[in-house]
Amino acid sequence: MELQEIHKDILAECADDDMGLWAIIRRVYQGPYSYHARLPEWVRQKTIEIVRDFLQDQLIEAGNPNGPTFQPLSASVDEIIAYIEREGDQLGRTPNIGDVCWFRATSAGKKLANDLDLKA
Repeated sequence: MELQEIHKDILAECADDDMGLWAIIRRVYQGPYSYHARLPEWVRQKTIEIVRDFLQDQLIEAGNPNGPTFQPLSASVDEIIAYIEREGDQLGRTPNIGDVCWFRATSAGKKLANDLDLKA
């Protein structure tokens, strides 16, 4: 995967702290929007593409916070993407804080963020 600025921004945040799906969507859309409305399909497609790239390259992992701990999803990349799409569709709106899942950098992702001197 070639890291574009949006990838670097997302990786930096994931290396610094857990990042919700909504935050990735916001970076893809690059503008204000209502969480009560559906965004254009291209936003969803680009968001899924970015998440899939990171998961396939094992730079981030998907999961959900469980109190102070992060509970990784134990599934293949395709299963995680299907989960994100299914849960997002069931919302009937654009995901907001706490919806669907969160992401954090793996040790490889943290190393790459450090090597590239990325800051959140």
